Amino acid sequence: MLYEGGIRVPMIVRWPGVAEPGSTSDTPITSVDFLPTLAEIAGAKAPKEQDGVSFSGLLKGNAIGRDAIYWHFPGYLQASEEEGTWRTTPCGAVRSGPWKLIEFFEDGQIELYNVQNDIGETKNLTNHFPEKAAELHAKLQAWRADFHAPMPKPKLQ
Repeated sequence: MLYEGGIRVPMIVRWPGVAEPGSTSDTPITSVDFLPTLAEIAGAKAPKEQDGVSFSGLLKGNAIGRDAIYWHFPGYLQASEEEGTWRTTPCGAVRSGPWKLIEFFEDGQIELYNVQNDIGETKNLTNHFPEKAAELHAKLQAWRADFHAPMPKPKLQ
């Protein structure tokens, strides 16, 4: 669910007189960034308790000054299709620079990837970079605490 194949999508923006035609950016943004961006453009105030940052400066060719992006998916998602059944499990992720850590809530498994060098997330680097994995895991846990993110509870027998 939180692998690049499920969360990385291109975006096209047209803002005459502001966004340079034909310009590109590799800076990641996420859906929660749209509210503060549109609020800033409209001259309104975004709610204080939200996780997004405005990317209007990015559209003008500037940096947006964010350390990390977080995803939280505390539930199951499943479907049956003619080709087979697929299922996702509760998990969370953090991306900081080229590094992305995914934590699976069922068993506590951690995966660490350098998405700049391995966009397909084929090489789990947790054992090669345990300090980076611990750093990102701590960031993810702190973010969840700050936002009071709901966590799945074990099923009672």
